[in-house]
Amino acid sequence: MSLINNERETRDQITGALTTSVFMQQVEELRKACPGESYTFIYLMIPNFKSYNLGFGYASGNRFLQQFAELLENSFVGQLVARESSHHFMVLDRAHSGKETVETLRECQSAVNRMKGGEHLLLNAGIVSGRFGELGDDDVYQSFDRARYACSYAERGHGRQFVIYGSSVQRKIDFELYLLREFFPAMERGDIQPFYQPEVRALTEQCCGYEALARWVDAKYGMIAPDAFIPLLERELLIPQLDLHIIRQVCKDIRDELDCGVITVPVSVNLSRIDFQMLDVFEEIEKLREEFHVPRYYLNIEITESAIAEGAVYMAPVIDRFCEAGYQVWMDDFGSGYSSLNNLQDFSFDVLKIDMGFLRQFSTNPKSGVIVREIINLAKRMGLGTLAEGVETREQFEFLKECGCEKVQGYLFSKPLKVDRSVSMYDQVTTGEFSRIPREKREDSRYYKRIADVNYLSSSPMESGLYITSNSLPIVIIEVIGGEQINFLYCNEAYRGILHSAGIEDLEAANVRGNEVDIPENRQFIELAKRAESVGRVRGDILINGIIFKTDMMFLARKGERAAFLNVVQNLSPNFVSEHAEAMSLAQEYILTEYFRVDLFDEDGTAMNVYLDADQQRITDETDRTERAVDLYARRYIRSDEADAFREFYSMDTVLERVRKSGEKHLVHIFHPADSERNGEQQCYTITPFRMGERWKFLSTCRRLK
Repeated sequence: MSLINNERETRDQITGALTTSVFMQQVEELRKACPGESYTFIYLMIPNFKSYNLGFGYASGNRFLQQFAELLENSFVGQLVARESSHHFMVLDRAHSGKETVETLRECQSAVNRMKGGEHLLLNAGIVSGRFGELGDDDVYQSFDRARYACSYAERGHGRQFVIYGSSVQRKIDFELYLLREFFPAMERGDIQPFYQPEVRALTEQCCGYEALARWVDAKYGMIAPDAFIPLLERELLIPQLDLHIIRQVCKDIRDELDCGVITVPVSVNLSRIDFQMLDVFEEIEKLREEFHVPRYYLNIEITESAIAEGAVYMAPVIDRFCEAGYQVWMDDFGSGYSSLNNLQDFSFDVLKIDMGFLRQFSTNPKSGVIVREIINLAKRMGLGTLAEGVETREQFEFLKECGCEKVQGYLFSKPLKVDRSVSMYDQVTTGEFSRIPREKREDSRYYKRIADVNYLSSSPMESGLYITSNSLPIVIIEVIGGEQINFLYCNEAYRGILHSAGIEDLEAANVRGNEVDIPENRQFIELAKRAESVGRVRGDILINGIIFKTDMMFLARKGERAAFLNVVQNLSPNFVSEHAEAMSLAQEYILTEYFRVDLFDEDGTAMNVYLDADQQRITDETDRTERAVDLYARRYIRSDEADAFREFYSMDTVLERVRKSGEKHLVHIFHPADSERNGEQQCYTITPFRMGERWKFLSTCRRLK
């Protein structure tokens, strides 16, 4: 056996377990002394032990490691136990089989859970069983490597806490060795390329950018999943070569698009924490960008929240360099489990990418929707853009749009798209898969960004500052196009209620109305919009289908013929306070004293008398057909020489055309009454068209001129 007797040289100073060198020496001596004897080699680690040190301090952490080493020696009595480093341990068990060892390890886990602060600590272990000498002279070292790999396999979350090395694990080892061997040749052959997944603006459903995703298409294995090779390259510190390879190709593709003269949108590229550790990643990206003459606007930098959490100290100054140079820096996977509000406070980000995990649970867990709303509200309050990943259903998309999420990404719109290197970029962008979702022009992106800054979840969307998330205010974003047309870009659920109260079914119906120049409220709205653009913000009342709406309007942005306005609307009609009700009643009484007759005509050819004084009879008691009612009225109440002109004036089929030609909002004509006693009196007849729901109606008023 070992000739080493000095206890200080053989034992770890903190735990009292064997040191690695003595452990391996004693195992080697056993191999020589006991050929053919069976053994089980165990490699253990406590993957989340750092949290113990942070929570209880390093002195308590050392005491825990000492207790853990004693636990292993008591659990594997008479066996070799060593501490390799930090929270990593090794055991040579000659008394149990692999399956028996797993049971012992489960008992160890239970004991750890009972230790102070140990209830959240997890054990991972790799287990190798064999016989001394069966693998040759280096079988001890092979067993050591296999057990360590099996332990790392367990640590990576494959659903097993303790992994017994076997053929399936060996296949995994062989596959990873294949990937490492083929990595550089694959890049040279073009097997590893960026695929582009569209980022879609929620307001317009246009492509406003792409995310470049590394894809490896192998001759032997086909499409290799990113989670198979990216974590491996990170562990082997090869991820910088992959990231720069992808960014180089992205810059080349952007350059090709710019040279073809097609609409080009920004591309988001992903950086690893290791990129910041191993190279000057800012300078490397600048070199690639300058090589292909790509403006910084076309490259967005994405960094995962987990990377920032682990490398904040050395990443912060580099992130600042990207921001100062004019790049947009996005935080990826926000809310993925590494969330820290300090990251938002300490770093300069432009966009939060909301982790797709929330949307996976959207339909089954109502809390997911609450969290997403809060994240969007938080981002808006801090002046950050938002993008939700993993959008797969129209329900998810409509929810995100309602919340004011600026951009979305997911299979609802498109899978990641491959660039065909044999076809020109022009053909792919104008006729290929890339053309399926229209692209957003650069000048449009600035316009819509200003609109997206509005916090639809705020109780004060027109003010800047800190807000309450929940909101029941009716909010709508409307564009005025060419000073003549109205386009509804966005509205929330409360505003949809406003539309319904006015007899308008939905936003689509509102947009149909917004394109009709004859509708009075459109002219009112456009005049209000002109004032808002001039002074920034105005308030006014708009009458829609007989209902009064108080409108608070703020100018947002203009792009050419388009101008966007934020509107907060209140339906006054059912909510009058007493003074308003009294004022309206007085106004109504005064108005009716001015008119001796008020009638309402419908485009379907029917008529209704609304108000009539005592001098005339109600014609609509005899007939409700417009043409017949007008004829009867003309015979009874209009001077005979003007009767035909009266019938022509009240020809409802031509009212709209005559109003358009007049350039006014109504038609006016003077007639004389048939009554001989009033023959010298003049009476003013006015017809005013207005839209009620999907139908035209015509208000007729009559008053005497003194």
